Amino acid sequence: MVLAVPERFDETLGEGRHRGREYKALKDRVMPQLIEKMERALGIDDLKAHAEVLELATPVTIERFTENRGGAYVGWRYSADQAGAQIPQQSPVENLLLCGHWVAPGGGVSNVMSGGLNAAELAEEYLRSRGTSASPRN
Repeated sequence: MVLAVPERFDETLGEGRHRGREYKALKDRVMPQLIEKMERALGIDDLKAHAEVLELATPVTIERFTENRGGAYVGWRYSADQAGAQIPQQSPVENLLLCGHWVAPGGGVSNVMSGGLNAAELAEEYLRSRGTSASPRN
């Protein structure tokens, strides 16, 4: 996985965000560069010869399948000043807790899962304070 500038791929799209020749040509130029970098990083000179399938997902691909603007697959752009930031769980709407890859910087499966766990714990705490419980009864 490498970072990509979404605008560079967007510039190659045709009308209606059609992925035509220019888009494919850019992918065809990028793929060998990525393979070369992987070969150097892994110390495998003929990595491509061992691959059965090569597929390059671009920010356009991610946006197409997730509908996340700019192909943002882990939420918004992370910056150093957000390091260690707590995941905001409570929304401005009363009793609405938030979790997901757009709730906290960094995104990814582990962030989403921990955000879901935090939201569940807050909900349980709230219900207990009201004398009820979200735990299943035996």
